[in-house]
Amino acid sequence: MGKRVAVVVLGDIGRSPRMQYHALSLARSGHQVDFVGYGGSRPMEDVLREQNIALRHMHVPRLLATAPRALFLVTAPLKVAFQTLLLLWMLVFVIARPDVILVQNPPAIPTLLVARTCAWLMGARLIIDWHNYGYTVLGMALGPAHPVVRLAQRFERIFGGRAYAHLCVTDAMACDLRDNWRV
Repeated sequence: MGKRVAVVVLGDIGRSPRMQYHALSLARSGHQVDFVGYGGSRPMEDVLREQNIALRHMHVPRLLATAPRALFLVTAPLKVAFQTLLLLWMLVFVIARPDVILVQNPPAIPTLLVARTCAWLMGARLIIDWHNYGYTVLGMALGPAHPVVRLAQRFERIFGGRAYAHLCVTDAMACDLRDNWRV
C-alpha cells in the first residue's frame, strides 16, 4: 500500500497544473492524495476522476480575498492569520495524517511555516515545489527594499531550507537555491 500525501496549494487548485500533475502521478503510483487548496477553477478531468485523490477545498472570506490593493498592509496580516489557522485545521484535523506534505511555493507565508510545523508534529516529510520566490512576488507590489519584503525573504530562506527535499520548475531556480540558499 502507498503512502498518504498531502499536496498543498495556497491558491486555486484548478489554476495549478503542475501541482495537479504531481497529485495525479502520486495517485497513479498507488498513494492516497489529499489535494488541499482553494476552489474556483475546475481541476483537470483526470484529477476529478482519480479515486486516490480527495479534493479538500479551503475558503477565504470574500472581504479578505477582494479587498482593495490600497488596503494591502492592513488586510494582508489578517489574511495570513486566517490562512494559517485554516491550513493548520486542514492538515491536522480534516485530512488523515500524511507521510509526506508536498507544498507549492509561493506563497511562502504562511505555507512554509505551517507545513514545516505540521510535518514535524506528524513525523511527515516536507517537500517544497519551488515555482518562484514569494518575497520577489511581494517585492513587485511593495518594492524590493520594503521592510516587509526583506522580512519575507528571511522567512522564506529560514523555512524553505528546512524541507526534506526540493523540486524546482527550472534548472536556473535549482542552481540559485543551491548556490545562494544552500538548499
